[in-house]
Amino acid sequence: MALYACSLVLTPSVSAQTLNTVVNFTGTNGASPAATLVQDSDGSFYGTTKAGGTSANCNSGCGTVFRVMPDGTLTTLVDFTGSNGYGPVAGLVQGSDGNFYGTTVYGGDDGLGTVFRVTPDGTLTTLVSFTGAGGDPLGSYPAAPLVRGSDGNFYGTTQAGGSSTNCSSGCGTVFRMTPDGAFTSLYSFKGGDGGQPVAGLVQGNDGNFYGTTSRGGSYGYGTVYRVSTLGTAFTTLVNFNLKNGSNSNAGLVQGSDGNFYGTTVGGGSSPNCLTGCGTVFRMTPDGTLTTLISFDGINGSNPSTALVQARDGNFYGTTSEAGSSDLGTVFRVTSSGSLATLINFNGALGATPDAGLVQATDGILYGTTSKGGTKAGTVFQLLITKGDFTGDGKSDILWRYQGTGSKQGYNQVWQMNGTSYVTSISLNTVSDLNWQIGGTEDFTGDGKTDIVWRYQGTGSKQGLNQVWQMNDTSYVSAISLPTLSDLNWQIGGTGDFTGDGKPDILWRNYVTGQNMVWQMNGTSYVTSISLNSVTDLNWRIVGTGDFTGDGKSDILWRYQGTGSKQGFNQVWQMNGTSYVTSISLKTETDLSWQIGGTGDYTGDGKPDILWRYNGGGAKQGFDQIWQMNGTSYASSVSLNTVSDLNWKIRGPR
Repeated sequence: MALYACSLVLTPSVSAQTLNTVVNFTGTNGASPAATLVQDSDGSFYGTTKAGGTSANCNSGCGTVFRVMPDGTLTTLVDFTGSNGYGPVAGLVQGSDGNFYGTTVYGGDDGLGTVFRVTPDGTLTTLVSFTGAGGDPLGSYPAAPLVRGSDGNFYGTTQAGGSSTNCSSGCGTVFRMTPDGAFTSLYSFKGGDGGQPVAGLVQGNDGNFYGTTSRGGSYGYGTVYRVSTLGTAFTTLVNFNLKNGSNSNAGLVQGSDGNFYGTTVGGGSSPNCLTGCGTVFRMTPDGTLTTLISFDGINGSNPSTALVQARDGNFYGTTSEAGSSDLGTVFRVTSSGSLATLINFNGALGATPDAGLVQATDGILYGTTSKGGTKAGTVFQLLITKGDFTGDGKSDILWRYQGTGSKQGYNQVWQMNGTSYVTSISLNTVSDLNWQIGGTEDFTGDGKTDIVWRYQGTGSKQGLNQVWQMNDTSYVSAISLPTLSDLNWQIGGTGDFTGDGKPDILWRNYVTGQNMVWQMNGTSYVTSISLNSVTDLNWRIVGTGDFTGDGKSDILWRYQGTGSKQGFNQVWQMNGTSYVTSISLKTETDLSWQIGGTGDYTGDGKPDILWRYNGGGAKQGFDQIWQMNGTSYASSVSLNTVSDLNWKIRGPR
């Protein structure tokens, strides 16, 4: 339900369609999904639709529970009928028993909503039928997903009901439920401390639960609160006042920094919407609130779902309104408040995303839209790519001219549309060829790809390292890193090897065979971590990427020597900074073929390998991509030929 109307003219913003539609809902197989998906251990996703299905007991269907495979194979597991529930708008949570638990807003014995359990094959059990009108502590109309607490029980909220009579239908509740359905009402909101909690709970590192209310509080615009597992200790942490946000319908997420992040439907500083276009905020555990983003009705409005912190450390979310087609957006925001609009929904690709995103085990983000597609909403996937300099969510190619003459030190980006060349974009020239590019990652936390440089010459600059902060293809500034004057140490690539969501720098010593990782905190050096040594110096580090699909950066090697290993390629599977195993790839014995980097050029969420032919003859300057399926070679895709061999591919890597 849209609470705030925007009155403005939208101007177009650039956002390439990097989104793949996985499912189009048609009505009979479900309609209007409004819930975040959950992934099972077998790779499939489970979710709900608030309408559709085959039951004639509700005007547009009573809703469904479904399972969908990443390839789009959809199975309807439950058709709600009204008596067993109606209108689920919340996602599911998987219990320790492997079953899924969820809520319906309506239906059940008294039409006031239910809590249910469903097995992976679709056997439904109604565990709770809510009966609580105003003054009844049981609660009614649950719209929030459950959360499984550290004690194995489930915790949730209801929008209405509860023991307080300060609201006409009750101000809402917090409850606990055991896996077998034993129900305890823990807290009844009173209005002044918050009311109508639409969002679910998150259990913080301290063991308490944190949540939001859409109404009530000191100003009537909702609150953020903390409640103990027994419900006996309750604290209102934030009272929204419109300026700092209003009417939060979204649950919180606790970031890797220990703070909580969330959204509000309205409020904020923009005058483009009647009562604000909504916000993204950060809150410390003690309740100190910082507004990170005030949406302006052009870059989005009405964010009503929880954020997800992805492996890159950034937060991803949706707005159900605004964007270039006024049909909603997908956005990325850093912990410091840098916003990037990734997707503008256009109807055909979906519209009105009322649910949050989930990052799958393969790193791909999945979500739903409640409208659009071919009829009644969609399931979609969004890829996070490496080496995107043009802000379209697709991997580009970074080049440096290593020859002399008029082009000496030129740097440029090939903007790519998958494996198709679009255009060349010139970057700043660095004519001193001792400056060499070592890697590409977002070191400054603004959601943009930066460039790592190393000075491989002697003199006063010997061993200097720096990051070029980039705003897409525009140079912003150079940030100095620690100097490493021993030039035998060379940068092999970049990746998050320490699991903190921030890119690190991978080094190899081409005299001793030592390998190490510089753990980085943004552009600040933290410590050095030694990896296994490889004393055969013909083994060259040529790239990084998650080739094994476990969400962790692996290391790509190529054997540049002769003999029995000539042209071997392999991946070191890494568990953080710990070596797990070596996985052999396809051999390429012609050593003139050299690996320039890795990126997802085929849009499947898996790293591919970028090659350049640095020899003479008929193949001189050939460029191609090995499409990879994990560590398995799939096919080769030819790119444009660049016959001048002074042009070297330097990224992404």
